[in-house]
Amino acid sequence: MRDLLSGNWGYSYSIGQSVRELFASRLPATLELSLAALIFTFLSSLILALAKTYTKKKYIKTTINIFCYSAYSMPQFFLGILLLIVFSAGLGIFPGPEGRTQFPSYSLPNITGFLLFDALITANFSMFFDALRHLVLPSITLGLYSTAFLTRVLETSLSNACREKYIVVSLSHGISEWQALVRHALPNALVTSATAAAILVGVLMTGIMLVETVFAWPGIGSLVTSSIQKQDFSVTQAFIFFSALIYGSR
Repeated sequence: MRDLLSGNWGYSYSIGQSVRELFASRLPATLELSLAALIFTFLSSLILALAKTYTKKKYIKTTINIFCYSAYSMPQFFLGILLLIVFSAGLGIFPGPEGRTQFPSYSLPNITGFLLFDALITANFSMFFDALRHLVLPSITLGLYSTAFLTRVLETSLSNACREKYIVVSLSHGISEWQALVRHALPNALVTSATAAAILVGVLMTGIMLVETVFAWPGIGSLVTSSIQKQDFSVTQAFIFFSALIYGSR
């Protein structure tokens, strides 16, 4: 326990650095990907839940249900490979598994550790848009399962909120169904969904290893995958410990 609190988490003999230094150097990349995945999850699940609650068209509801069930059942590593085949190798819209950017990392000052923020701060817009393009597919891959989960939770909360008396009173005052849904039902649904959304932290921790490996993302997840292959157990033990700590404290 003393070593844990003092930052002595072991030594990686395959790389030749302490585990604390390795985690510190890889953490910004993992946090940037996780934050992008959370933003994608929140926005997409909000749009899907509102659309499913508001629409009266059955085919829209069915399409959203199919999307959620597909996202639930599809492994993240398979989804990542599929997106690379379609949008990178096939259509050429997004780059392949090149990591965070095609530019050398030393060409940008390390101010915050977040490549997008550092590129904006230094007005390096070419690297900003390149890093943004590299971030799209990994964040979608990491956040799609969470999107399906949060969409179902939020849609249920919205449906329950729409049956409350204050919604009926609001409609009787002449406002439209959409205004009642967004202004009154949505804020209450977001509050009730906050507890369930905390589970997403654990979901992201479980998926980060494979997603970073598929996209060659230089974060903690790919570091742990490489350490397992090299039987470098100090890195693996530290990752498991902190993953359990984060998942248990949510």
